[in-house]
Amino acid sequence: MSVTNKFVDYLFELSGSTFSPDKMHEAKRCLLDYLGVTLVGTQLLGDKLKNLVENPVPDSTLHPVGVDVALSWEDTLLINGLCSHVAEMDDGSRFGMMHPGAPIFSGLLPVAQLVGATQEQLLRAVIVGYEASLSLASALQPGIKERGYHATGVCGSVGVAVAIASLRGYSEKEFKSAISAAILTSGGLLGAIDDESELKPYNIAHAVQSGVLAAKVARVGFAGPIDALGGKRGFAAVVAGLPNFTLPTSTDSLEIERIYVKPYAACRHCHSPIAAALALKAKTEFDVAQIKQVKVRTYHWAVEGHDQVVVDSISSAKMSIPYSVAVVLLTGKAGLHEFSAELLDDAAIRELTHKVSVTSDENYSAQAPGKRIAEVELLLADGTCLIERVDLPKGEPESRMTDEELTDKFMGMTQFIGMSDSRASAIVNTVFDEVVSEAWLTDLMDLLK
Repeated sequence: MSVTNKFVDYLFELSGSTFSPDKMHEAKRCLLDYLGVTLVGTQLLGDKLKNLVENPVPDSTLHPVGVDVALSWEDTLLINGLCSHVAEMDDGSRFGMMHPGAPIFSGLLPVAQLVGATQEQLLRAVIVGYEASLSLASALQPGIKERGYHATGVCGSVGVAVAIASLRGYSEKEFKSAISAAILTSGGLLGAIDDESELKPYNIAHAVQSGVLAAKVARVGFAGPIDALGGKRGFAAVVAGLPNFTLPTSTDSLEIERIYVKPYAACRHCHSPIAAALALKAKTEFDVAQIKQVKVRTYHWAVEGHDQVVVDSISSAKMSIPYSVAVVLLTGKAGLHEFSAELLDDAAIRELTHKVSVTSDENYSAQAPGKRIAEVELLLADGTCLIERVDLPKGEPESRMTDEELTDKFMGMTQFIGMSDSRASAIVNTVFDEVVSEAWLTDLMDLLK
């Protein structure tokens, strides 16, 4: 049996499974987190969003999250994808090195609206979609990253296609066609984070559109090759350099239970250094003006593309460990405001950013992705040396954010965009509600306009 057929069998069987209340609750948590970061994204896009919604479709029933304008399918998927990732606060996996929620919800929610899905149907599809994208990415990393591909771009479309196939009750043959179409047309390069590029969220938007189209062509009967994943020209060989690899075949532990939730408004590779800097700030009194040098030692994958000290855009700041550590040492925070244009131009932050160096530590690299270690060392003018190490930042399964902390994150994001607490609380209650009406999704989407 081909690699693809085994993967399809696994996911098709999973789609027909009954999930425990705990697993369904995990999907609700993912939904709430997605909605918060996407709502923030509508504000962060600013004039770009205004230009994207300039062609309303009056007879359409679709609108992106946080946008009270009826739009076409193409524009709805594009805007959802862009807005879900621009804040750099969406969920992810340290093993797959990708963000599942941004593409999956961005593509699944409009389809769920179209078919009138129930809450249960939506949550089940989310679980299966997360399993598809994250198990694939985890099996192929670090090959994906080593070849310069953005895992969310190349595996996110698979998650979208599989989630839709699950939601709409596709046959096993249609499952395979959807996965094959998504795999064969996926794309996204890590060059999107280089320099002052703002195109990283576009990789997510492209994955959303590609996944929805893959599910559509599968539904009308297009078949793919025997083994789109395996073989000398298959996805694994081309994208990760792995013609031979294995994928999960059991359902004892699901990928949605192993994701992380971000507490800070930066790339996840910056989070361990941020956490270490916050710990130093909290437990040691020192004069920031007396800092001569800051040394960050971390794992290999957190260095390349994240060690820049020249930061001239918000996108670049969110990718930069030096900026992230500097802004934390000066403000004691790493939220949305700390990664804004106002602080980007702060002379003190710029000066301290240039004092931060980031190097790879062989021992720390050997422990990744099991641990994402960062050690921050401050050298002060009087010769004092302060050191703090973090093995895993807040939000991983080992240091899980509680429902209360997740709700606080959501409320903070909605306050950032000026939403009333009463409306934000109504969204939280609707997402977590155990007793729902048939109009649950319609009611939720109305709250998000």
